[in-house]
Amino acid sequence: MRYGLCVVLGMLSLASPAGAQDLKQQWAWCLNKDNAFANDQWMAGCTAVIDANRETPENRAIALRGRGNAYVDKGQPQRAIEDYDQALRLAPHGSGIFVNRGIAYAALGQFDRAIQDYDEALRLKPDFAEAHYYRGEAWREKADPNRALKDYDQALRLNPKMADAFIGRGMVYATVAQGDRAIKDFDQALRLNPKSALAFNNRGYVYSLEGKYDRAIEDYDRAIRLDPNSSKVFNNRGLAWHRKGQDDRAIQDFDQAIRLNPSGAGFRNRGWAYSALGQYDRAIEDFDQALRLKPDDADLLGNRCYAKAGAGALAAALADCNEALRRMPDSWEILESRAFTYLKMQQLPQALADYDAALKIAPGAVAALFGRGVVRRRTGDAKAGDADIADAVARDAAIAGQMARHGVVP
Repeated sequence: MRYGLCVVLGMLSLASPAGAQDLKQQWAWCLNKDNAFANDQWMAGCTAVIDANRETPENRAIALRGRGNAYVDKGQPQRAIEDYDQALRLAPHGSGIFVNRGIAYAALGQFDRAIQDYDEALRLKPDFAEAHYYRGEAWREKADPNRALKDYDQALRLNPKMADAFIGRGMVYATVAQGDRAIKDFDQALRLNPKSALAFNNRGYVYSLEGKYDRAIEDYDRAIRLDPNSSKVFNNRGLAWHRKGQDDRAIQDFDQAIRLNPSGAGFRNRGWAYSALGQYDRAIEDFDQALRLKPDDADLLGNRCYAKAGAGALAAALADCNEALRRMPDSWEILESRAFTYLKMQQLPQALADYDAALKIAPGAVAALFGRGVVRRRTGDAKAGDADIADAVARDAAIAGQMARHGVVP
């Protein structure tokens, strides 16, 4: 989730700062028009204005707000909030300051407090398009698509050229399975801002959800050309290659994503790719690293369970799956991993029970369908087994080959 800086100065007015030429230069750095200056210079300019103590309360509020924005830009939202608090004591009707403080709270994951600030900004300035946009972002993070859509819609009524609002609304449409509407919003965002790496990335994400992996990769390619330092885009493109069955290319992208940001997601994704290639030891290493970063993640335990089962470490695999299911008993993916483990252990009744449970939750899970078909055939129910296998292959023609690489064959 990205949070940019609100660029509207709100209700404050800026008088020409009196004094020496150097203070005028500090003001230029602090206001940082068009983001012309580096973060340290931006922050230093605001600090110099604040410390000079020669300005009106309103102008000091502007300088505090500017430094707060610089702290957010630098990834220090808590320090930003301290400056915004001081600014609001000096200018309690500064609607833009409330929006900026809301952005800082959102960066800390405190979305309820962010929404309170956006509410106050809109009470002070009801036609504040940016406040509607950022409140929509917060509602989206809180998984409240209806409220998010209302705010994005209102932001776009007030400012039909706000590309970021189209991007945010598009992501909500994607989460509620309205892919066509999502694509239209991303298209419009790109008409307004053809250099938006985020819009290309998000449109690629929707294409990937729809199984249109080639189109997704084209969009990820464009996003990477615009923003070559985004680990998220490399992760997303790697996932598209993985879903196309081109795991060697996927691993190249995951390698780069990890170089840029050694996150749990990067190690997890690369672990999936190594597991798909049957390189279970390397997959286990990646899942171990991901679990060091996210020790409470039940899905990662399920992933490691599958890799350990593929590697033949069956007792350790079963322990991982059992612990994962203790944490997430309704996860069909983990049930499928434990079924695979039981199948490797030749405990066919237990494997069948877990495949049945997984398919009750996710009837279209092709690996579970195929695996259940194999178990049914091995337990003497060839007719039902063949039906499951045929259903799985009809849904995904590549599934038989993928399962064969893991030793699961009729």
